[in-house]
Amino acid sequence: MVRCETRDERSKSAIPDHHEPSRPRFARRRAAAVGAWLLAAASCGAAVLVASEARALDNGLARTPPMGWNSWNKFGCSGLNETVVKQMADAMVNSGLKGAGYQYVNLDDCWQSSRTSAGVIVADASKFPSGIQALADYVHAEGLKLGVYTDAGTATCQGRPGSYGHEAQDVATYASWGVDYVKVDWCNTAGEDPATEYGRFTTAFQEVAAAGKPMVFSICDWGDAAPWQWGPTTGNSWRTTGDIADAWSSMIGNAVSSSQHPLAAAPGAWNDPDMLEVGNGGMTPTEYQTHVSLWALMSAPLIAGNDLRSMSPQTKSLLTNPEVLAVDQDAAGRQGYKVHDWGNGIEVWAKPLKTPGQRAVVMLNRSSVASPNYVLLPDLGLVDPANEMVVRDLWARTNLGTFVFDYEQTVPAHGAVMLLVAPGTIGSDQGMPPGHLEIGIADSRPIVNLRLTVDFRVNGQPHHDWEDIAALDRTYELALNGMGGTWNGSEWVGNFLSTTGTVAGQGAILVNDVDSRAITDVRWTVRFTIAGQPYGDFEDVGDFVGDEALTLTGEGATWNGSEWVGNLLRPSLL
Repeated sequence: MVRCETRDERSKSAIPDHHEPSRPRFARRRAAAVGAWLLAAASCGAAVLVASEARALDNGLARTPPMGWNSWNKFGCSGLNETVVKQMADAMVNSGLKGAGYQYVNLDDCWQSSRTSAGVIVADASKFPSGIQALADYVHAEGLKLGVYTDAGTATCQGRPGSYGHEAQDVATYASWGVDYVKVDWCNTAGEDPATEYGRFTTAFQEVAAAGKPMVFSICDWGDAAPWQWGPTTGNSWRTTGDIADAWSSMIGNAVSSSQHPLAAAPGAWNDPDMLEVGNGGMTPTEYQTHVSLWALMSAPLIAGNDLRSMSPQTKSLLTNPEVLAVDQDAAGRQGYKVHDWGNGIEVWAKPLKTPGQRAVVMLNRSSVASPNYVLLPDLGLVDPANEMVVRDLWARTNLGTFVFDYEQTVPAHGAVMLLVAPGTIGSDQGMPPGHLEIGIADSRPIVNLRLTVDFRVNGQPHHDWEDIAALDRTYELALNGMGGTWNGSEWVGNFLSTTGTVAGQGAILVNDVDSRAITDVRWTVRFTIAGQPYGDFEDVGDFVGDEALTLTGEGATWNGSEWVGNLLRPSLL
């Protein structure tokens, strides 16, 4: 049943504000059957409430960063129309972009014109005479998906009708038209709190998902209100920066800003440094290669913004290189970040990949002159008995060979070399040492009633277990082994995590990998008590390989209504 309410009748509760760097808080995704609810909800002039007040966007989409095209960078407001969009959809198919993984064809500002007397949003008939539903049908017939734009304020950035007061009505209307992706901007929102206002959209998107029409929710508050703290429980992506321009300074500035929040990214929830400018002419081919390299390493949405009908072979190559796109779309969903700064703009960025022991690496030169750059094996968190690394150039799609301890290459001005690096032989676990985790305590108060939970995979199979520790007043030694579990229908459960001994002295937890097989996709979760108050957090560490160190503290936490949360379990060194 659809119940239409006024804004004043809605819950005003805000999403909990987690301290940076934050993580998504256990979102579970699902979908249901499509029903007549969509059209009924679209006819309401105000909010549609769900029974639950949860703010996690439960839509099962964007498990890897979205890939597609958006109209704004090339066509702006005046150049957007139905013919252009259809031609872009045709070109996405004919150029090979669809085959490379691009799927969303997104309208930006200026497609809408007004509202009916019932408040239903109306497309600009001079630009879209067939209407948005017909356009969605056309795009879907190409095997693609359609996206639209709206604004959380009273008007869009170009003065078209905004969604303020019509959030649920507009979302339901888009769903009834068959729209697959919605970008929500932040113009004309004076006095509104982004986390609260975007949370109203979350509720609306949850409703349409429950009725069978999930849509990707792209938040665009330009990073002004730290969306990396609340975005993971609100949308599928969130802008971390201001609008990009087709210029080196803008592009590299957006990359650096977005790289500061890697722990917020995860499957279904992505930092967004804005759309691609590749092919629009304002940067050199070298700079455009850097643009795509950094976006892929940061697991950013890859939304092209050029004219797909007239791409040069070079532009097409930059947008479709399969090995570079595979880094962006890596299933582990981890965002890369800077691991070494040599000074003078010479940097190394790296990203752990799903395959155990593999790292994607960008050798970056932000300076205006060509310069040598160096990749060091320890900077990548990799260990090899012979200090050897195997290196592949992803842009050239060529194996470069085996190198001892480091790899050196001269990088052109404003350039980026993108590599795949692994110890031993690429694609194997040869030479990979077993995992050893040390969790140190950085809180002077007694930590009691601690439950350490581990979720991990062995040979792709999910495993789950936990160990209870009454008081962290000594060092606890634990063993992790995926052998001997029982399948419960969704994962392997059993006594995988067990205490093997304790040592008097400073409180700490040591976990040793005693499984001969590779343990991957590891998530450590802690629940504990300080002074009678409950605390909770988790940390994803990927492959359980070599030495890893985490720090546990209750300081700096935020109350979310049921427990203290925040960046309480975190890497000792990033």
